[in-house]
Amino acid sequence: MLLDSNVIIFAARPENGDLRAFIAQHSPAVSAVSYVEVLGYHKHSESERALFESFFAAANVLPLSDEVLREAIRLRQQRKISLGDSLNCRHGAHSRAEVGDLQHRRLSMDSGADAH
Repeated sequence: MLLDSNVIIFAARPENGDLRAFIAQHSPAVSAVSYVEVLGYHKHSESERALFESFFAAANVLPLSDEVLREAIRLRQQRKISLGDSLNCRHGAHSRAEVGDLQHRRLSMDSGADAH
Protein backbone atom coordinates (compact mmCIF):
# COMPACT_ATOMS: atom_id res chain seq x y z
CA MET A 1 0.00 0.00 0.00
CA LEU A 2 1.25 3.49 -0.89
CA LEU A 3 -0.23 6.54 0.85
CA ASP A 4 -1.11 9.61 -1.16
CA SER A 5 -0.15 13.04 0.23
CA ASN A 6 -3.78 13.99 0.79
CA VAL A 7 -4.39 10.85 2.85
CA ILE A 8 -1.38 11.69 5.03
CA ILE A 9 -2.69 15.22 5.58
CA PHE A 10 -6.26 14.00 6.21
CA ALA A 11 -5.05 11.41 8.72
CA ALA A 12 -3.26 14.09 10.72
CA ARG A 13 -6.53 15.79 11.63
CA PRO A 14 -7.49 15.13 15.26
CA GLU A 15 -10.87 13.61 14.34
CA ASN A 16 -9.29 10.91 12.13
CA GLY A 17 -7.86 8.62 14.79
CA ASP A 18 -9.35 5.52 13.15
CA LEU A 19 -7.50 6.29 9.93
CA ARG A 20 -4.24 6.82 11.85
CA ALA A 21 -4.74 3.46 13.58
CA PHE A 22 -5.34 1.77 10.21
CA ILE A 23 -2.19 3.36 8.78
CA ALA A 24 -0.13 2.32 11.82
CA GLN A 25 -1.43 -1.24 11.60
CA HIS A 26 -0.60 -1.62 7.90
CA SER A 27 2.71 0.29 7.80
CA PRO A 28 2.24 1.57 4.23
CA ALA A 29 4.99 3.11 2.16
CA VAL A 30 5.07 6.72 1.02
CA SER A 31 6.76 8.13 -2.03
CA ALA A 32 9.49 10.74 -2.08
CA VAL A 33 6.93 12.90 -3.90
CA SER A 34 4.58 12.81 -0.89
CA TYR A 35 7.51 13.61 1.38
CA VAL A 36 8.19 16.79 -0.59
CA GLU A 37 4.51 17.68 -1.07
CA VAL A 38 3.59 17.36 2.60
CA LEU A 39 6.71 18.74 4.29
CA GLY A 40 7.21 21.41 1.62
CA TYR A 41 3.87 23.09 2.31
CA HIS A 42 4.67 26.59 3.51
CA LYS A 43 1.65 27.15 5.77
CA HIS A 44 2.18 24.34 8.32
CA SER A 45 2.29 25.39 11.95
CA GLU A 46 5.33 24.27 13.95
CA SER A 47 3.27 21.50 15.58
CA GLU A 48 1.96 20.27 12.21
CA ARG A 49 5.47 20.26 10.74
CA ALA A 50 6.78 18.33 13.75
CA LEU A 51 3.96 15.79 13.42
CA PHE A 52 4.68 15.23 9.72
CA GLU A 53 8.45 15.06 10.28
CA SER A 54 7.86 12.38 12.92
CA PHE A 55 5.56 10.46 10.56
CA PHE A 56 8.07 10.50 7.69
CA ALA A 57 10.96 9.57 10.00
CA ALA A 58 9.07 6.36 10.81
CA ALA A 59 7.70 5.75 7.30
CA ASN A 60 9.20 3.71 4.48
CA VAL A 61 9.90 6.51 1.97
CA LEU A 62 10.36 5.11 -1.54
CA PRO A 63 13.02 6.91 -3.60
CA LEU A 64 12.58 7.95 -7.22
CA SER A 65 14.52 5.55 -9.42
CA ASP A 66 15.30 5.98 -13.11
CA GLU A 67 12.62 3.38 -13.85
CA VAL A 68 10.01 5.38 -11.92
CA LEU A 69 10.97 8.54 -13.80
CA ARG A 70 10.78 6.86 -17.22
CA GLU A 71 7.35 5.38 -16.47
CA ALA A 72 6.08 8.73 -15.16
CA ILE A 73 7.13 10.34 -18.44
CA ARG A 74 5.32 7.61 -20.39
CA LEU A 75 2.13 8.07 -18.35
CA ARG A 76 2.18 11.85 -18.79
CA GLN A 77 2.68 11.46 -22.54
CA GLN A 78 -0.40 9.20 -22.75
CA ARG A 79 -2.89 11.26 -20.71
CA LYS A 80 -3.34 14.37 -18.66
CA ILE A 81 -2.06 13.44 -15.19
CA SER A 82 -0.33 15.47 -12.49
CA LEU A 83 3.38 15.05 -11.94
CA GLY A 84 2.85 13.70 -8.43
CA ASP A 85 0.25 11.16 -9.54
CA SER A 86 2.40 9.97 -12.45
CA LEU A 87 5.36 9.38 -10.13
CA ASN A 88 3.24 7.71 -7.45
CA CYS A 89 1.49 5.42 -9.92
CA ARG A 90 4.77 3.84 -10.90
CA HIS A 91 5.55 2.98 -7.30
CA GLY A 92 3.01 0.17 -7.56
CA ALA A 93 0.13 1.65 -5.59
CA HIS A 94 -2.10 1.76 -8.64
CA SER A 95 -2.20 -0.23 -11.83
CA ARG A 96 -2.31 1.64 -15.11
CA ALA A 97 -6.04 0.93 -15.33
CA GLU A 98 -6.52 2.72 -12.00
CA VAL A 99 -4.87 6.01 -12.99
CA GLY A 100 -8.18 7.64 -13.92
CA ASP A 101 -9.77 6.35 -10.73
CA LEU A 102 -6.87 7.79 -8.72
CA GLN A 103 -7.49 11.22 -10.19
CA HIS A 104 -11.24 10.93 -9.46
CA ARG A 105 -10.65 9.89 -5.84
CA ARG A 106 -8.09 12.66 -5.40
CA LEU A 107 -10.57 15.26 -6.64
CA SER A 108 -13.18 13.92 -4.22
CA MET A 109 -10.74 14.09 -1.32
CA ASP A 110 -9.49 17.54 -2.33
CA SER A 111 -12.99 18.91 -1.89
CA GLY A 112 -12.81 17.91 1.78
CA ALA A 113 -9.10 18.36 2.50
CA ASP A 114 -6.67 21.17 1.89
CA ALA A 115 -4.59 20.03 -1.07
CA HIS A 116 -0.97 21.17 -1.04
